[in-house]
Amino acid sequence: MTGQKIALVTGANRGIGAAIVKGLAARGDIHVLAAARNPSSITVVPRVTAVPLDLTTAATRNAHIAVILKTHPRIDILVNNAGVLHNGALLELDGDKLANTIEVNYLAPIDLIRALVPGMVQRGLAGL
Repeated sequence: MTGQKIALVTGANRGIGAAIVKGLAARGDIHVLAAARNPSSITVVPRVTAVPLDLTTAATRNAHIAVILKTHPRIDILVNNAGVLHNGALLELDGDKLANTIEVNYLAPIDLIRALVPGMVQRGLAGL
């Protein structure tokens, strides 16, 4: 991985996330950390490492982010792709589903940005 950029892609186990992982890995100059709650569901190919990342609560995501940063202290690219969709009218959603939507779709991307972007700024990869 020396010399390669490191990308972290959330929601990497299916759909758009899996396609992003495949496209980034195909470039050849990027190693992809493909993140999902269940990393065993990720298809691992060259330049891809499956990593666990549960975004459903602050405690679980912060613990997983800490492990990822300990193993891969340099993240150059962040793709906040993970998300949940609970069908139904807002007034009909129960509190647990609403809380889950807010955690995964809103708070988790903010936590990831706050954890990873300062390092990107220090390395000149992003400006604030």
